[in-house]
Amino acid sequence: MFMSNDNNNTGAHADGPAVEDEIVRETSRTFGQIMAVARAWMQSRKGRQSGVKPPKLSRKERRELAEAIREQVGEQKIAEAWYTKRVNDYHSEVVAAGLRRHQPGFTAADAENDAARLEGIRYGIESTLHETAVLPLEQRGQVALALNAAQRNPDRPYGAIFKPMDRQQERVARQVAVLSENWVAERREDNARLVAEQRERAAKLAEARREARPPRGYEELDQAQRNAVQALRSAHVDMDRAGNKLASEAAEKAREQAIEAARAAGLTRREVGHEIDYMYEHTYYAATYGVPGGVQVTNHYPFREEALSETVREMSWDRRLPRDGTVFVEVGARHDGDAADDVQRRSAMGPRHEAINAVGRWSRESEGVIEYFGTPHEVAVARIEPGTGKVLASEIATVTSEQLALDFAYDSVRSASPDTARMRVEVTDPKHPESPRFSEYGLPGTLSTKLADQRVASREELFREQLDTYNARTEEYSQEYHSLDRRHRLSIEHNADLTDRNADLTRQLATMIAERDQALAEAKQLRGERDQAVQKLAERTPKAERYGSPERQADQAGRSALADYAAGNAVASALARSTEREEVQR
Repeated sequence: MFMSNDNNNTGAHADGPAVEDEIVRETSRTFGQIMAVARAWMQSRKGRQSGVKPPKLSRKERRELAEAIREQVGEQKIAEAWYTKRVNDYHSEVVAAGLRRHQPGFTAADAENDAARLEGIRYGIESTLHETAVLPLEQRGQVALALNAAQRNPDRPYGAIFKPMDRQQERVARQVAVLSENWVAERREDNARLVAEQRERAAKLAEARREARPPRGYEELDQAQRNAVQALRSAHVDMDRAGNKLASEAAEKAREQAIEAARAAGLTRREVGHEIDYMYEHTYYAATYGVPGGVQVTNHYPFREEALSETVREMSWDRRLPRDGTVFVEVGARHDGDAADDVQRRSAMGPRHEAINAVGRWSRESEGVIEYFGTPHEVAVARIEPGTGKVLASEIATVTSEQLALDFAYDSVRSASPDTARMRVEVTDPKHPESPRFSEYGLPGTLSTKLADQRVASREELFREQLDTYNARTEEYSQEYHSLDRRHRLSIEHNADLTDRNADLTRQLATMIAERDQALAEAKQLRGERDQAVQKLAERTPKAERYGSPERQADQAGRSALADYAAGNAVASALARSTEREEVQR
């Protein structure tokens, strides 16, 4: 906030209080005129009676009331009265803040809050003062001077604001007005910077919260986000949105652009990363619709049900499709070298409502239609213009068997509009395309009857084939059972032989264990007898002749090796003789 060295009495008139009183009275009269004009306008427009609470005005009525006041009172007088009131209000706030400063419990934080509040009030007054510029520069300076006086000397009455001025006072007022305007500009820049910082922090916080949440499902996204996801999926399978193949460089650029577009549409980095990580699963089914020779859109989905339901929704609201013209649609699985993928392909062409109805009918097919068994068959149903033979609408599908192909054709014919003149139905085995399994042309009612009969005949044939297959398998199982029974009996006999052999070996093992135990006992007895003989011999041998005794060791120290050898022989001979005597005694 700017502060000038002006004197609070700057702008005081030589005539003194008399002139100031006149200015105050003029201001009061101006407010009275404003209120009178407002009451008269309200009574004329609303027919309000005296004493009734004034009704709430619309924006248009408030503008009309302001215009009426400006015309009858004068914009200059209104501005002077208005800023006089604003300065007085500011003075009252400064006085109240000064009183709070002397109350018990007043803290430095309270002082900061009061200062910030007063500065905000003053900024509101001065910013409005310079933005509207209703008052001349000198009078704007008078308002700023009055605010300075109220701030520095709240206990001293300032008097009237818009007083007559001489040249010196006008110069000071202009200087103060310029300082005030510069301060407002600086404060506005600071406010803009703070607002930008707050918005940036809020945006980062919101982004962090979005990144922290789990990835949303496809059904939770809005249309712009769904389009961004589809562009991302198409780019990652090297295609554009029309389903055209892209070169490697173009595909890489398309992927980068698709990621940027997805982020711009509101998808989080986590959601974009999740989409890329599961791209293979999310692009298993492709749905293409458009106008022959015109607009064409290809979308990718993870599930067949989602592909069909989303295609119905997309075709219903897409304004690029003609309402009565010819459109086409095709839904199928990705070709991964699995023949079962082909049985999930459906296509239709014709008026928009017929194509949409066809897709809706595909979504209501029984689960058996997409079961992977049997031989795939192709079925084609066309609505023909009589006379010209022109194809007005058509459906083509690949299913898992002839029976399901007939079911598809029957449902398609039954769903045809009543005004359909002629239709053609063809069911073909891809292995023998030259000989269709069913081919008829005629009215829908006639074709429905023929298809119903053919469905019954086809199912009877299927049941017979299944019965023959069942009987053949039963015979095969019976033969296998008898073979297993014979092998089981042989196994039982062989098991008995093994049991007898095991008993013999067990007995032999028991005999060998008993013999081993007896031999061990005899060896133990012999070892005991040997130990007793050695003990007796040691007792009978003099200490000087015992091996390892101290006496023998001392005696050997004075003998030669030959003497030791001779003595050893003598001991051995004596031991042999002693043992021989003991054996004779036994």
